[in-house]
Amino acid sequence: MISPLSLFNKLGRLTALEHGISVQAAQTFLLVAMNEGASLKELADKMDLPQSSVGRYLQDLSDSGRSLGGRRKASMGLVRVDVNPSLMRQKMFSLTPKGKRLLADLLA
Repeated sequence: MISPLSLFNKLGRLTALEHGISVQAAQTFLLVAMNEGASLKELADKMDLPQSSVGRYLQDLSDSGRSLGGRRKASMGLVRVDVNPSLMRQKMFSLTPKGKRLLADLLA
């Protein structure tokens, strides 16, 4: 089991990334790592946050990024978005190879 201090330090390392990941996006990243293939609704329910908020964090973490004040915010490429083959309207989220390397580094 990871100690609270160790988890706090790991979150600090995530927030110090070159793109300035927020604490909420760091929490989302870790939740995706623990629940690969989860939908937006499942992740939002686990975080007890609106889907719109979690969706923004996932956009920041993904390859697509999002518009911010008319400019495209840099994407981090840590989370991959796939379409659920059973429910074509539902997206599933998992870590990219870059995200898996970051997770391994954080757990080392």
